[in-house]
Amino acid sequence: MIIYDLIQQVSIDDVLNLIKFYYGTKHIKEIKDFLINLKNTKLKVCTSVLTITINAYREVDDEIEYLDTFDENDSDVIYDVIAYDNDSDEPYSIEASKTEEFLNYKISTETEKKYSETAILAHCLWDITAFLFN
Repeated sequence: MIIYDLIQQVSIDDVLNLIKFYYGTKHIKEIKDFLINLKNTKLKVCTSVLTITINAYREVDDEIEYLDTFDENDSDVIYDVIAYDNDSDEPYSIEASKTEEFLNYKISTETEKKYSETAILAHCLWDITAFLFN
């Protein structure tokens, strides 16, 4: 599955509600406008396609602990969106991604198993827009 597919399949309101739950309401109007723009963008084939993985962590005794299993509705979980080139293990941030590239990014099988489609899109949208609005 790619980001474009998620955008076409999930409810905008559900995604925005999850962004509010995980990250607060700051810039929610701008994120909504960006999401609507993405939904109305025609998909263009890209040669630079990254694969997105979302990892979950929790702070325990001043240490950050990786979580293999967790409750998506736990507000104490910290999420990290990372993209990988299929030919390398080097992680990339998606913050500065171009729109046409972002829409083509694949979702890792591991991430698809652990997260709902709405949560995947919420975390990815927050991550890509954090650079734009800060």
